[in-house]
Amino acid sequence: MTRQPVSGGGYAESSPRAAAGGGYGGILRSSPQAKAAVLGVGQTRHRSKRADVSIAGLCREAVDRALADAGLTMSDIDAVVVGKAPDLFEGVMMPELYLADALGAVGKPLLRVHTAGSVGGATGIVTANLVQAGVHRRVLAVAFEKQSESNAMWALSIAQPFSTDVVAGAGG
Repeated sequence: MTRQPVSGGGYAESSPRAAAGGGYGGILRSSPQAKAAVLGVGQTRHRSKRADVSIAGLCREAVDRALADAGLTMSDIDAVVVGKAPDLFEGVMMPELYLADALGAVGKPLLRVHTAGSVGGATGIVTANLVQAGVHRRVLAVAFEKQSESNAMWALSIAQPFSTDVVAGAGG
């Protein structure tokens, strides 16, 4: 049994199915034969700007496509993992809180992953670990960026609120 990293996050056995870009969703589940497997993927349309959809709509577009690809509904999902780079890039602090409804996470465990430049891969790893550890059976992974909502250069040039500048690592 071999596990291969999937572009954008997650793991799959033997035949990886990948999604990356503006917004993506993926569903992993555990089984007796495999520790974790990607059941379905969803990806948004990619443009330099998506004025036709909000951040919540962008995420829901990816989630709906991932669920359809997996042949599942939100009632089949046990938990949701959200991958999101620094908050100021989209101009929204703690977006996972207001996105809970769009992500189908109301009443479900929701975990946010924030590792700056490696957030896509880290989201997949966290999701796979939750499944492999037996914490949850089916977990929806969602990662997004919509930097047209804010000014990324401004976000990079100011001091981050409520944090100490340690001048180390990504975003430090």
